[in-house]
Amino acid sequence: AVAAAGAIPPLVVLLRSGDDSVKLLAAKVLQNLARGVWEIRNSIGAAGAVPALIEVVNSGDDSSKKHAAHALANLAWHHDGNTLSVASAIV
Repeated sequence: AVAAAGAIPPLVVLLRSGDDSVKLLAAKVLQNLARGVWEIRNSIGAAGAVPALIEVVNSGDDSSKKHAAHALANLAWHHDGNTLSVASAIV
């Protein structure tokens, strides 16, 4: 329901421009959404979440880093396109 309501692109914006507490919450939500079905993981990847999550992993506070890393792992799980995006972003 959250993804269908169009919430994913604003969450990606918050990852890029929010303060640390906002980035943490956005990473947590994306982490949880990315546990869902392939279509949701696809929507999250298509919204540009991978580079934004990588940025949080590289520069966020410890808690934000942890949740962003878990979100990336969830996004890549059984999704070749997201796996390639994550691998390309970290190499």
